[in-house]
Amino acid sequence: MIMYLNSDWKIEDGGELRIYHVDEEQHISPNNGKSVFFKSSDLAHEVLLTNKQRMSITGWLKVG
Repeated sequence: MIMYLNSDWKIEDGGELRIYHVDEEQHISPNNGKSVFFKSSDLAHEVLLTNKQRMSITGWLKVG
C-alpha cells in the first residue's frame, strides 16, 4: 500500500510508480492523497526517476 503526500506534483517531476502487468505497463503518478494497493509479491514494479523530493507512506500486509 502506498499513500502519496506530494502537493502540486507535475508530470515533469517524474517519480511515477511503474507496475508491470503480463501484457502492459501501468504508470501511476504520485499525486497528493492518491492511494495505491497492489500485491507487490506478484507484480514487478519500480519507481521511475524523480526530479524533486517525493514523499509517501508505505505499508505491507502479510499473512502468516
